[in-house]
Amino acid sequence: IAIITNGIAAVQRPRMARSPLQPFVEAFIISEEVGVAKPDPAIFDVAFAQMGEPQRTAVLIIGDSLSSDMQGGLNYGIDTCWYNPHGHTGSLPVTYEIRQLADLPRILNGSD
Repeated sequence: IAIITNGIAAVQRPRMARSPLQPFVEAFIISEEVGVAKPDPAIFDVAFAQMGEPQRTAVLIIGDSLSSDMQGGLNYGIDTCWYNPHGHTGSLPVTYEIRQLADLPRILNGSD
């Protein structure tokens, strides 16, 4: 798992330290630290380098922002999963759309 955030380190690092996901995170990229933010493809280059350059077909970006997360995934040529709990209408083509995080396993296991 890699996490890319368009946040500031003073907020995001403590947040990650408290997260139950922390033991599973291989790469944690904060835009403030790398000088580039989503949706710029350069921030994905940083994540891919830290993860050992996985095949793009094996990567899925999951996020709640169309303008940064989904656009970033589209810009980088990876599959996208829009977490849209309120059922907003979107104008970007996404690979998957979920309303609750409990829907992720079926996508990650290839059941969708």
